[in-house]
Amino acid sequence: MELERPLAQYSVKLVRRDVIAIVDVDGSGITITNDAERVVAELAHLYGLRDRRVIYRDTLGKWDELLHREGVFVGFALLHGETLEDALRQLAADA
Repeated sequence: MELERPLAQYSVKLVRRDVIAIVDVDGSGITITNDAERVVAELAHLYGLRDRRVIYRDTLGKWDELLHREGVFVGFALLHGETLEDALRQLAADA
């Protein structure tokens, strides 16, 4: 018998043409970081990621980026944003 794997729980804070911002829900058992492949796949299904960047606030309160290629998770980029606005400024500076 296979046990079901716990899934990260998150809330969507911002959806724009160029970026989606999500936040870990504390106490859900697994983090966005540890469930990144599934989270990116889910966001791709729900919102269509193509050229959108995905940023997230982890359980420590830092904003970083989930890198993907057309909705397939490929890694992380450290933004070290203290606030959503910080993270968005960093993305704009990188563009």
